[in-house]
This record gives sequence, structure tokens and C-alpha cells, in this order.
Amino acid sequence: MTDREITDRLISLISEYTRDLKEVAASYKRISDFKSDKKTQRYVERTLQIDIEACLDLANHIISSKGFREPTSNADTFSVLSENRAVPPPFLNRLKDMASFRNLMVHNYAKVDVAKVYGILRKHLKDFDAYLGYIVVFLKQEKTIKNKKGKST
Repeated sequence: MTDREITDRLISLISEYTRDLKEVAASYKRISDFKSDKKTQRYVERTLQIDIEACLDLANHIISSKGFREPTSNADTFSVLSENRAVPPPFLNRLKDMASFRNLMVHNYAKVDVAKVYGILRKHLKDFDAYLGYIVVFLKQEKTIKNKKGKST
């Protein structure tokens, strides 16, 4: 059984980080403006990193609490969720892209492409919302199943 306090905290953090990124995205309609603001670039890079890490933490908590197979990598963490119907297979590649981007940010930060960061900021923040939507539905189903089992015994 997942710990409700942990999942609620992580869901709240992901929502907060994503909301913060959306505010920045609304302020930078042109890539040239974004490229000329190094402080904002660094803020966006770090916030994307911790947003993705919170997504991974949430996934790992679910995996651990449900006894799913142990992932072999960050990208595989999302595969495990997909295998267990927490996220649909068509969405899996977007999640794997998140994990790959996080690894790039952490291990090759000097090679981060500003245009790629801007593209994520402008076009892919909705992936965080979609991920949370799938997870919330999955957790509600878990709760419903538990309640049905509890009533039948």
C-alpha cells in the first residue's frame, strides 16, 4: 500500500514546480529573450531537474510499495509503471525522454542545449500534468480496490 502522505507531498511538489515553470514560460515568448537571460536559464534547468526527480521519486515509491519489479535505470522506472498500468504505453516515451533529460542535466550539464530547454519549457510542461493525471487515477483505483476487498471480508 502506498503511503498517502508521501504521494500527496510528491504530487504537490510536482504541481508546484510545474506551475513555476509555466509562469516562466509565459514570460518568455521568444527564444532570443530566454537565451539572453542566464539566471532564468539556470533556474529553469534546475527546476526541470527537480520536477523530473520528484516524478521519479513518486514512481519509485509506488513501485516499492506495490512490490513491482526493481527498475534498472531512471528510464526503466517509468517502464515499470507502464508494465503495471499506472501510465499508458503510448505515454512511456515522453517519460523516458524526461529521465534522459534529467540525466543530461546532472551528468553533462555543460552540454545542455538552451534551445532544447526552451523547447521543453514552451511545449512539454503538459507532460508533467499528464503524468500526475495518470498517477492520481492509478492511486484512486488502488484505493477503490482496497475498499472493495475490505468490504467483502
